[in-house]
Amino acid sequence: MLRLPVIVVSALLVSAGAATAGGDASGTGWRVSETGYRCADGTVVELTYLFHDQQPGLAVMGFRGQQVAMRQVRSGSGVRFAALDEQAGLRWHVKGPVGFVAMLAADHTATMQVLADDCRETQSRAYHLPR
Repeated sequence: MLRLPVIVVSALLVSAGAATAGGDASGTGWRVSETGYRCADGTVVELTYLFHDQQPGLAVMGFRGQQVAMRQVRSGSGVRFAALDEQAGLRWHVKGPVGFVAMLAADHTATMQVLADDCRETQSRAYHLPR
């Protein structure tokens, strides 16, 4: 299971504005979920999700030897994340216990290419960040 160093979680919280004055960096509102998935082709995808009641979610995706910081983006159904680094172009879309990884080039005329499909949840652990 993907274990994030405290520095990575802190950086994500700062990027979300949680550690600014008036934000809730105390941990009372942040929920964390570490979830592993196995895709149809055998690829393993690991996600650490960070959710707060008043902000869009954040995630770090472990995929093919990379760790990619992501932010939650609008989705018609399920939950969708896009890489913070737009040049990376990686996307994660999950609905219930099943998701897929896709690539969408920074050029918005490009079509989405699915890199790993039918990724099914294999394990999950959830908790709140401590104060």
